[in-house]
Amino acid sequence: MFRSHEICSALSQAQDERVVATLAVDDFYKWSQSDPRVLRQNGVSLSDVRNCLTHLETTYFVRLFAIFEQALRVIWKAKYGKKKDARTKDLLAGCYTRQRMQHDVWQNADEVRDYRNTILHGGAAPPVSLGEAKRRLCIFMSWMPGE
Repeated sequence: MFRSHEICSALSQAQDERVVATLAVDDFYKWSQSDPRVLRQNGVSLSDVRNCLTHLETTYFVRLFAIFEQALRVIWKAKYGKKKDARTKDLLAGCYTRQRMQHDVWQNADEVRDYRNTILHGGAAPPVSLGEAKRRLCIFMSWMPGE
Protein backbone atom coordinates (compact mmCIF):
# COMPACT_ATOMS: atom_id res chain seq x y z
CA MET A 1 0.00 0.00 0.00
CA PHE A 2 2.00 2.99 1.24
CA ARG A 3 5.50 3.36 2.57
CA SER A 4 6.93 6.82 3.14
CA HIS A 5 10.42 5.75 2.07
CA GLU A 6 9.03 4.62 -1.31
CA ILE A 7 7.43 8.01 -1.86
CA CYS A 8 10.64 9.78 -0.82
CA SER A 9 12.55 7.52 -3.20
CA ALA A 10 10.21 8.54 -6.03
CA LEU A 11 10.74 12.20 -5.10
CA SER A 12 14.52 11.67 -5.14
CA GLN A 13 14.27 10.00 -8.53
CA ALA A 14 12.41 13.02 -9.95
CA GLN A 15 15.10 15.29 -8.53
CA ASP A 16 17.84 13.13 -10.06
CA GLU A 17 16.07 13.11 -13.43
CA ARG A 18 16.10 16.92 -13.37
CA VAL A 19 19.87 16.82 -13.01
CA VAL A 20 20.17 14.45 -15.97
CA ALA A 21 17.78 16.55 -18.07
CA THR A 22 19.74 19.70 -17.27
CA LEU A 23 23.01 18.07 -18.31
CA ALA A 24 21.45 16.73 -21.52
CA VAL A 25 19.82 20.01 -22.53
CA ASP A 26 22.99 21.92 -21.70
CA ASP A 27 25.00 19.58 -23.93
CA PHE A 28 22.40 19.92 -26.68
CA TYR A 29 22.59 23.70 -26.35
CA LYS A 30 26.38 23.62 -26.78
CA TRP A 31 26.10 21.19 -29.70
CA SER A 32 23.47 23.27 -31.45
CA GLN A 33 25.62 26.40 -31.15
CA SER A 34 28.39 24.66 -33.08
CA ASP A 35 26.05 22.90 -35.53
CA PRO A 36 22.81 24.89 -36.09
CA ARG A 37 21.58 22.22 -38.54
CA VAL A 38 20.43 20.13 -35.59
CA LEU A 39 18.04 22.94 -34.64
CA ARG A 40 16.61 23.29 -38.15
CA GLN A 41 16.22 19.51 -38.48
CA ASN A 42 14.10 19.47 -35.32
CA GLY A 43 12.18 22.68 -35.96
CA VAL A 44 13.45 24.48 -32.86
CA SER A 45 15.51 27.58 -32.23
CA LEU A 46 18.40 28.25 -29.93
CA SER A 47 16.07 30.37 -27.79
CA ASP A 48 13.74 27.32 -27.47
CA VAL A 49 16.63 25.33 -26.06
CA ARG A 50 17.60 28.18 -23.70
CA ASN A 51 13.97 28.42 -22.51
CA CYS A 52 13.85 24.68 -21.92
CA LEU A 53 16.99 24.87 -19.83
CA THR A 54 15.63 27.84 -17.88
CA HIS A 55 12.34 26.09 -17.07
CA LEU A 56 13.60 22.62 -16.16
CA GLU A 57 13.69 23.34 -12.41
CA THR A 58 10.07 24.49 -12.30
CA THR A 59 8.94 21.69 -14.60
CA TYR A 60 10.43 19.11 -12.28
CA PHE A 61 9.12 21.01 -9.25
CA VAL A 62 5.58 20.49 -10.53
CA ARG A 63 6.32 16.82 -11.17
CA LEU A 64 7.79 16.41 -7.69
CA PHE A 65 4.70 17.89 -6.09
CA ALA A 66 2.41 15.74 -8.26
CA ILE A 67 4.09 12.57 -6.94
CA PHE A 68 3.62 13.80 -3.37
CA GLU A 69 0.02 14.87 -3.92
CA GLN A 70 -0.95 11.55 -5.52
CA ALA A 71 0.47 9.68 -2.52
CA LEU A 72 -1.53 11.86 -0.14
CA ARG A 73 -4.69 11.21 -2.15
CA VAL A 74 -4.13 7.46 -1.85
CA ILE A 75 -3.73 7.83 1.91
CA TRP A 76 -6.76 10.14 2.07
CA LYS A 77 -8.95 7.42 0.59
CA ALA A 78 -7.31 4.24 1.91
CA LYS A 79 -6.38 5.25 5.45
CA TYR A 80 -8.95 7.90 6.25
CA GLY A 81 -11.83 6.40 4.28
CA LYS A 82 -12.54 9.64 2.43
CA LYS A 83 -14.45 9.08 -0.79
CA LYS A 84 -14.45 12.66 -2.04
CA ASP A 85 -11.33 14.34 -3.39
CA ALA A 86 -10.28 17.37 -1.42
CA ARG A 87 -8.58 20.52 -2.65
CA THR A 88 -4.84 20.15 -2.16
CA LYS A 89 -4.75 22.82 0.56
CA ASP A 90 -7.50 20.97 2.45
CA LEU A 91 -5.81 17.63 1.85
CA LEU A 92 -2.61 18.87 3.51
CA ALA A 93 -4.53 20.44 6.38
CA GLY A 94 -6.62 17.29 6.86
CA CYS A 95 -3.56 15.05 7.01
CA TYR A 96 -1.85 17.51 9.37
CA THR A 97 -4.81 17.42 11.76
CA ARG A 98 -5.34 13.66 11.64
CA GLN A 99 -1.66 12.86 12.22
CA ARG A 100 -1.18 15.56 14.87
CA MET A 101 2.07 16.55 13.24
CA GLN A 102 4.17 19.52 14.22
CA HIS A 103 2.84 22.78 12.84
CA ASP A 104 6.08 23.67 11.05
CA VAL A 105 6.01 20.35 9.16
CA TRP A 106 2.59 21.23 7.73
CA GLN A 107 3.56 24.88 7.16
CA ASN A 108 6.72 23.94 5.26
CA ALA A 109 4.82 21.54 3.00
CA ASP A 110 2.10 24.15 2.47
CA GLU A 111 4.76 26.66 1.36
CA VAL A 112 5.84 24.12 -1.26
CA ARG A 113 2.20 23.88 -2.39
CA ASP A 114 1.98 27.69 -2.54
CA TYR A 115 5.07 27.90 -4.72
CA ARG A 116 3.76 25.12 -6.96
CA ASN A 117 0.57 27.19 -7.37
CA THR A 118 2.66 30.25 -8.24
CA ILE A 119 4.41 28.26 -10.95
CA LEU A 120 1.12 27.01 -12.39
CA HIS A 121 -1.24 29.92 -11.87
CA GLY A 122 0.93 32.94 -11.10
CA GLY A 123 1.26 34.64 -7.77
CA ALA A 124 3.91 35.81 -5.39
CA ALA A 125 4.81 32.85 -3.16
CA PRO A 126 8.50 32.81 -2.26
CA PRO A 127 10.47 30.32 -4.36
CA VAL A 128 11.51 26.98 -2.88
CA SER A 129 14.37 25.06 -4.48
CA LEU A 130 13.69 21.57 -5.78
CA GLY A 131 16.01 20.04 -3.17
CA GLU A 132 14.37 21.93 -0.33
CA ALA A 133 10.90 20.99 -1.59
CA LYS A 134 11.87 17.32 -1.68
CA ARG A 135 13.24 17.55 1.87
CA ARG A 136 10.07 19.23 3.19
CA LEU A 137 7.71 16.82 1.44
CA CYS A 138 9.65 13.79 2.69
CA ILE A 139 9.41 15.10 6.25
CA PHE A 140 5.66 15.55 5.84
CA MET A 141 5.39 12.02 4.40
CA SER A 142 7.30 10.60 7.37
CA TRP A 143 4.35 11.62 9.58
CA MET A 144 1.80 9.75 7.49
CA PRO A 145 0.40 6.35 8.48
CA GLY A 146 2.16 3.43 6.84
CA GLU A 147 1.07 0.03 5.77
